[in-house]
Amino acid sequence: MKEDDIIFVNQYGKGSARRTDAIIGLLSSAGRLTVKEMSSILGINEQTVRRELKALEALGLVIRTHGGAVLADRRSPSESLSQSPQDRVLGTTALSLINAHDVIALDSSGVAVAIASQIAHQGIPVTVLTASLAVALELAEADNVRLIVTGGIYHSSSRSFEGTVALDTIQHFRIQKSFLTCEGFNFQDGPTDSDEFQAHFKMALMQQSNQTVLAIPPSIVGKNALIPLCPLNMISWLVLINPLAPHEMEALQALGIKILVDPFAKRRTLD
Repeated sequence: MKEDDIIFVNQYGKGSARRTDAIIGLLSSAGRLTVKEMSSILGINEQTVRRELKALEALGLVIRTHGGAVLADRRSPSESLSQSPQDRVLGTTALSLINAHDVIALDSSGVAVAIASQIAHQGIPVTVLTASLAVALELAEADNVRLIVTGGIYHSSSRSFEGTVALDTIQHFRIQKSFLTCEGFNFQDGPTDSDEFQAHFKMALMQQSNQTVLAIPPSIVGKNALIPLCPLNMISWLVLINPLAPHEMEALQALGIKILVDPFAKRRTLD
């Protein structure tokens, strides 16, 4: 990936928290940077960079190398963020909705990592907006991708950047397609989630997107989580592994929702 294809939208001030966000964001996309490079990009002196790296290393977030640093966890995102067989099927199926030069958003799910992996592998030229460190790592070496990382406060539980910076970043972009997942899906409440920030992040993406693509595994159909994400008629595409009941498929289509089903579902055996 070329340096000018990595965009960090947030304007980092002089506060330590903002510098920390900036350094993690840079390393998540570039992989390894020298102290001199970080100093130049962030506009702070090298002594300050070294002090921030020392603090981040103490937290287990980075590993200092000779003259620079890397993120502490540089495993493949598919190892770091577990992808189930269903994630990979949904990701591969959803990939058919992506066209060359699309501007898309990916959430912090295993499905999003699967989509990112296929984008990199197939060389599809796209712009990707994400708050997910796992997605960013998957795409960091892909010359075909213009990667936009939101920045924000890093949370290891979701392996994503959260907070107001991440939400504010979304407002600067018009997204063609957002690829999202959820924790529950039923006809009364629509898609639902249990994590408050992830729910608000997905809502913000939907507001900025021309189309919302929702991938749902069979295990969440009929279930309900705490926070409703949107009315059903805000969903443009529903990506499924297996078709729903005929009357449910008809009801969704009557709302204007297009449905994409894994074409090889009958031949697959999912763990």
